[in-house]
Amino acid sequence: MRGGPFRRAPLVLVAAVLALGSMRGLSAQDASTSSDPGSGVDNLFSNPEGDTTTADSGADYRATFESAPKTKVSGDLSGSFGLGLGWTQWPELADPRAGLATSVGFLGTTTASFDARPDSSFHAAGTFSLTYDPRTSGSYVWDFSSIAISELYGDYNLNDSLYLRFGQFGMSWGQGRLFMPGNLVSDASSGFALRLSLPTLLSGLSFVALAQPSFFATASSPSWREIAVGATTDMVFGGLRVGFGGRYQLYSGARGLLSLKTTLFGTDLFADGVASSNGADPTFQTMAGFFREWGDFKVYGEWYWNGSSSMASSWATSTDSLLSSATAGGTPGQSLGLVFALQHILGTGVSGGLQWLHAFVDGSGIVVAGLSDSPWNHVTIKVAVPATYGASEGYYVQNGVDSKKRRIACLVVVTIESGF
Repeated sequence: MRGGPFRRAPLVLVAAVLALGSMRGLSAQDASTSSDPGSGVDNLFSNPEGDTTTADSGADYRATFESAPKTKVSGDLSGSFGLGLGWTQWPELADPRAGLATSVGFLGTTTASFDARPDSSFHAAGTFSLTYDPRTSGSYVWDFSSIAISELYGDYNLNDSLYLRFGQFGMSWGQGRLFMPGNLVSDASSGFALRLSLPTLLSGLSFVALAQPSFFATASSPSWREIAVGATTDMVFGGLRVGFGGRYQLYSGARGLLSLKTTLFGTDLFADGVASSNGADPTFQTMAGFFREWGDFKVYGEWYWNGSSSMASSWATSTDSLLSSATAGGTPGQSLGLVFALQHILGTGVSGGLQWLHAFVDGSGIVVAGLSDSPWNHVTIKVAVPATYGASEGYYVQNGVDSKKRRIACLVVVTIESGF
């Protein structure tokens, strides 16, 4: 193992810090948002309030449940109009048009979902989507041949002691949200997956198996030996939650995960450590971060260290975030990320955020400021200003949120959306 104990030092230091909070609660959010003065441990043995009784309505709730529809169908239709203006180089007063780049686009998306529960032991669900994007299709018609399966799976419950899920669905391991080296199953939704969960063992034990075309040397004759397999479990020691995970695939090798999470003085602290080996010297990755909120104001930060020397890395795309930005999950060396978010600015319905990502390996980075508002029913307006810095070949300059690689831009997106 190259580098000796120095390679392990980041994770050891993080573990020591997290251990300081082992007597605290596991979730700062739970502690800070609870408005019940009797929700603390010190009040568990206080005199209870008097019983509350209500008159019998005579309703047969069991019959109501059994006669309710067993299958529910829902959907969503949205259209987004976007406009972008910016410069591929920092603008100059002498020639403000140099490097000027504009963009206009439209994106239409429709989804259809079903949820079926024939009885208490079985559940099936699926979501299908269809995207209308003239930029990629080259036409202005819906292409029904490009229907995508977002998820399609079945659940089986055996006496609440064994849960089996099979089909196409997503999973997430680890604690990272900006940098996610600990998500060893990030590719689960790209193919067939199987998860067997035993909630009564330890604090929950799960086994997974993944099968994708890219796993097989010969796609026409796949072998079960080429399937990726893994397992994960959590254990709680006081206020410290410890998670373990592992994955193995014949060609990509083995990866192991150690996750830690605790709360210290109302702040969530978490860390992931990942070791990977494919027959050569093992490589290590470490992520540590924090989360804190004060009402509508939230702060989130992560530090990431990658001991590998490869720039070929996994990417994590947060489609639900305000900024909806892609963030690197494997830049070599050290990286840093910070997010500030504020809801209901000045008592309005406007929400805002600021995200900063920096790669120390080449000094590149990106800052994105954004605002979001829903002034009318079904209408959302988002404004984002991304700015990148560093050398032209820098990681974030080449892999930022703007496909036109503008150094600074203003992007406006108006979305009309409704569910049914």
